[in-house]
Amino acid sequence: MAWLRDHAAHDPWLADAADFSRVFVAGDSAGRGNITHHMAVRFGKSVLGPQIRLRGHVLLMPAMAGEARTRAELECLSDAFLTTEMSDKYTRLILPEGATKDYPVLNPAGPEAAGLEAVTMAPVLVVEWRRLELCVARKMNSVD
Repeated sequence: MAWLRDHAAHDPWLADAADFSRVFVAGDSAGRGNITHHMAVRFGKSVLGPQIRLRGHVLLMPAMAGEARTRAELECLSDAFLTTEMSDKYTRLILPEGATKDYPVLNPAGPEAAGLEAVTMAPVLVVEWRRLELCVARKMNSVD
């Protein structure tokens, strides 16, 4: 975001080719997808410069999980591309020692995460290929 702010006004190609009043941030998978979520929370609808405005975020198959299993995780087929068992193994590899799957990086709506009540965020589109139900279940579980 700092690069965008620093180059938007000074790069002639960008100035001619881009509309900085309609910036969308996208990320895919466990790394960039989750980072994009945290950027959405951090920057919200903020104006990053005189002409730069975040209008939305796109999360392409982010890796989000939690200690409580969703129905999709409980009913995951053994021949699925990413089984629940495989997901658990990957999760253990990325979490800090002693952290649970409710760690905020992995479960941004979980009990250990900062509340989103005070955050003003631009719209977020979450795209999940075969595990859409998992995202819907996570969203439903995070709503009181």
